[in-house]
This record gives sequence, structure tokens and C-alpha cells, in this order.
Amino acid sequence: MGQARMKLAGFPFALCLISIPKLSRRGTTELAKPFEPPTKEEVLRYRYTTYMGENHPAEKKVVVQFSPADLGLTPVQANKLKKLAGTRYDPGKDIVKMSCESFDHAAQNKRYLSDQVDTLVAAAKDPKDTFEDIPLDTRHYKPVVKPKFPKAWRLTPDRKKELAALREQAKQLDAGKKAEGQLVDGQKMIDAMLGGPSVVAQQTISKEAMAEMLVIAQRQAPPKARKQDRN
Repeated sequence: MGQARMKLAGFPFALCLISIPKLSRRGTTELAKPFEPPTKEEVLRYRYTTYMGENHPAEKKVVVQFSPADLGLTPVQANKLKKLAGTRYDPGKDIVKMSCESFDHAAQNKRYLSDQVDTLVAAAKDPKDTFEDIPLDTRHYKPVVKPKFPKAWRLTPDRKKELAALREQAKQLDAGKKAEGQLVDGQKMIDAMLGGPSVVAQQTISKEAMAEMLVIAQRQAPPKARKQDRN
């Protein structure tokens, strides 16, 4: 029954018996090939999208990338090609990127892109007009600036000593104000605002601190409450 199904599916049973062991872990290591970087003649990089087990409309799209510096052009010809590419040229990476999904099959779109690259190269090599009087338009390119951590914020040993000295100085200033009764206690201010005059009278606070607390409380009071107090 299994043999009949394989024959109906178009897979000879003997070929399956030979091929299946090669898919094991040992077989994959034997069939592995070392990575070979592209040669100087392979300057075009095509990218495809494949959805395994289903048909998707995006499978026909093909993207090609190439660098003008890899095409063997002169500086004048390379600049002309960049100008002809227009917004498809990325000055940050020095790469021209084009895509096509106008046709029903990926092979057709790839062929169309290949023809377009040949047309661009032929136009760049045309000596009739070198476009040297036209500046390269890069307004479409917006570089992404990655923020760097400021050097002044790094906690070096000297910076740690400086921060510790500033904290100690702030503590000494607070201690002096507290001894003179000029340090405002936030908890006391909250109790004074919520408890009313009776709580204020019970607290032993200097006159200057009391006046400062009342001024701050009046500033923080909502506008409606102020109108009611005036009426």
C-alpha cells in the first residue's frame, strides 16, 4: 500500500529508500558545503519571499540590490548611475535597491529587474551627457542618528567622588537650616493644609516657617476655592 502511494505521488520507492537516509543528521553533515563569498562578477543580489506550503501573492515579488562601486564604472559614470537611480539609491549604504511585482511569476520579475540594471549601466556609460552639471539629490535619504551615551554622564571614579562631595555638602546645608528652623518639613505642610488652623496651632514651628507654609498653601489652592474665600 505504501509503495503504491509513492508511485502514485511520482516518487519511485527505490529512490526514496536511497534518499531518506541522507536526510539524517549524519547525511546533512556529509552534504554540507562551505560558504563561498560572491565573486567580483556576482554583483547583483536578488531576494525572494517564499511561503512554505501555501500560495501567497507576495511570492512573485523580487528585490535586487547592487552597489555602483562593484560595476567597474569610472567615478563619473558611477555618479551618473546614482543620479539616474533617483530615490532608489541609498547614499548611506551606497546601494541601489529596486523591486518588481508586476508579473505573475518571480522569474519574470527577476528578468525585468535584470534588464533594468543593464539599461541603467548602459545609460551611465553613455558619453553624450555625463550629468556632471546636475547635483546628486539626496533629500529622500534621512540618516538615522543613534544617540550615544554622553561622556559627562559616565560614572568614573572621579565623578563618583564629585557626586559624593555634592551630597555631603547638601546634607550639611540641610542640617544647618534644620538647626536654625528654616528647613520646611513637607509632612507638616501637608498636615497643616488638611487639618486646618487647629493642627497648625499645635505644631511648634517658627514664625518664618509658618509664613512660608501659608504662602505656599495659598499658591497651591485651586482657583474656585480662592473665589469662595474672597466672597
